[in-house]
Order: sequence, then structure tokens, then C-alpha cells
Amino acid sequence: MLKNTERSWGAVSRALHWLLGLAILGVLAYGWWMNHVPARADRFFHRSIHADIGYLVLLLMVLRVIWVMVNPKPALPARRNGSGCWPTPTRACFIC
Repeated sequence: MLKNTERSWGAVSRALHWLLGLAILGVLAYGWWMNHVPARADRFFHRSIHADIGYLVLLLMVLRVIWVMVNPKPALPARRNGSGCWPTPTRACFIC
């Protein structure tokens, strides 16, 4: 199923999520590699590849925002403890 349902995320949402995550990791890794490699004649080529991956990240973000606006978001799962509160470790993250 391509579209989101009331109970789960669709294939397109999942694909955009993972492609965006991989592209962000790729642009970070490539940028780190570029800064730790000695200056070479093809440095401009590598900089353009880094920029192209960045444009891919931007395109995927725009597509994801559009997809979220035209598809319903699945409902949050029911709480396990039944108290209506978040579990203690999750609440601890928001104390700081």
C-alpha cells in the first residue's frame, strides 16, 4: 500500500524517510572525508558531488513535506501502562 492509513505509514512515507536518512548520512560522511583528505586537483569535483547530495536532501525534504500534507498521519499507539503518562525514562529526557 502506497498511501498512509489510519494505522500505519505507507510505502512512500517509509521510502522517503529512509532515503532522506541515508542521504543525510551520505552528505555528512562525504563532507567529513573531503575535509580530511589532502588538497588535490579534483577537489572541486568532490565539492560538487557534496553539493549534489545536499540538493538531493533538499528535494527529498520538500517531497516529504508535500507527501505529509496530502496523506493522513497514523494515530499514535495506545499507551502500554494505561495511565495516560509517558514512561519515566521518556519524561526524564524533558527535564533538562
